[in-house]
Amino acid sequence: MTSIKYSFLYCFQNEYMTLVEIKRKDLPEDSTPEQVYSWLVINPQTVEYKKLGFKSMGTEMVNGNLINIRVFNEGELRFDGLFAKFVYGPNSHLLENKSSAEPSKNIADIVITYLNQI
Repeated sequence: MTSIKYSFLYCFQNEYMTLVEIKRKDLPEDSTPEQVYSWLVINPQTVEYKKLGFKSMGTEMVNGNLINIRVFNEGELRFDGLFAKFVYGPNSHLLENKSSAEPSKNIADIVITYLNQI
């Protein structure tokens, strides 16, 4: 069995939700962005996850602070280096930006499960 190579690009968390962007590193160079990049919303307590449908990305200056924006079929993420606001369906979630830290083994295991199923 071939080992799946990937990296975490972004990780946002609160007590009830983890949101990650992952990049596959083991695919051919002609792979599409949809094959290489995935955004997953994860419930760390139930280990359920859902792949988000990525639509667009951008940035915006708000009160002198650069805000990154990611738009999905299911909602919108706005974040800076410390915090994120994720509007998911009818709910809004405040998440801490944990992108500089290594995700927990639990989250990494969920990502591997996802990657093995695609």
